[in-house]
Amino acid sequence: MPRPHGRFPTVRLLLTTTPQVREMLERLVSTGFFGRNLAEAAERFVTRGLQDHFLSSPQHEVFVSYSATDRRTARELTELLEQKGLTCFLAEKSIATGARWKEEIRKALIDSRIAVIILTPNSVTSTWVLYEASACWALGKPMAPAALYVSLGDLPEIVRDYQCRTLETAIDKQMFADEIVAFCAAFKPKKKG
Repeated sequence: MPRPHGRFPTVRLLLTTTPQVREMLERLVSTGFFGRNLAEAAERFVTRGLQDHFLSSPQHEVFVSYSATDRRTARELTELLEQKGLTCFLAEKSIATGARWKEEIRKALIDSRIAVIILTPNSVTSTWVLYEASACWALGKPMAPAALYVSLGDLPEIVRDYQCRTLETAIDKQMFADEIVAFCAAFKPKKKG
């Protein structure tokens, strides 16, 4: 039998032999963060080496990246996400006094499922926000940029490839939070009943 043509022969075999993997990939596609179809989602999932990460239970599902001058906005968004049942890493709240803060940020970035990058006139020039976004990119971590009073043309290069949402109204914030909840729900292991 000739070998199938195309980029995904191994993934096709995996999808046809493992219903659990197919279901997980369908959930990835439904979030919109991992492609438009099962093959694209499988390629991204496998090549990024995320399987172990997403099947484990992270301490924080969402890493919130923000400029210190925008802490009020970051707190509001974090509270909204936590009200919806997500665990969030917010540096000012999550890092204990005396802790090595750079190491805590590094560990939280690695451990989280998704990073929310709050983009404002302050944060687009913040060295640390750019470091965090760059680390997410290097890790292959999904990013969800959220813009507030900043032109999409002014976004840092590292986040321009990611679909950005605005957070200028209460409805914007609610819709964005719902998208993040749906994304995280796609990775929660199903409870055996």
